[in-house]
Amino acid sequence: MRRFFLPILIGGMAILMLLTGCNSFSEKEQVDHTLEKVKVVYYADFDEYSKTTTSTVTIDDAEVLQDLFDLIVSCRDNAKSTTKPIGFPRYYITFEECGEEHSFTIDVESVYATDYLSNGNYITPESSDLFSSFSNLLSIE
Repeated sequence: MRRFFLPILIGGMAILMLLTGCNSFSEKEQVDHTLEKVKVVYYADFDEYSKTTTSTVTIDDAEVLQDLFDLIVSCRDNAKSTTKPIGFPRYYITFEECGEEHSFTIDVESVYATDYLSNGNYITPESSDLFSSFSNLLSIE
């Protein structure tokens, strides 16, 4: 009896954390989350990428932050793995969500990588021009 109690307890705690924690949203559900410390770097080419100093833009507008979060979540939820490398130009976005640091990189061909997903590069076939969506939202090129 005792050997069954611990797995049930751990499973119950995990379910409770999912239901009450920051990550308590199901796939494709749009939720209001607070993104903090959002920083965006635009790299036009490899030369800019290889520089030790970069121009970073901080985003504070609440509506833009929510739209950015929704776009990143949509990418995560609709991701299809690809062997394409991430090229240039590209955006490198770092942010905190619920106290955890995250990153998202997307290039002009809408190939992206994010720590929300496992290692690798991804595409979203349904949205062939995600880069433009990010560009319109960020307006920092």
